[in-house]
Amino acid sequence: MYTINKGKKAIEDGVEVPISANVTINNLRHTVEVLSNAETPVDIRDSFYATNSIPGLIWIGHSGNPVLANSDDIMPQDFDE
Repeated sequence: MYTINKGKKAIEDGVEVPISANVTINNLRHTVEVLSNAETPVDIRDSFYATNSIPGLIWIGHSGNPVLANSDDIMPQDFDE
């Protein structure tokens, strides 16, 4: 379970939890990085997978243990440079 900190961000185990309804251009890279990291807690990835709001995401695995496969296609790491 995650908690909401004073900055109104959901935090679980020190990881900012991506919430599909709150994805913006400003947090998109962080969101796809978290979802593509197999070390991110499964419940964080699975919750986003179930409510995905980003078109074009490709997942490895299935509901219960999804891992995002195409984070750089969605938001390249050097997009803002």
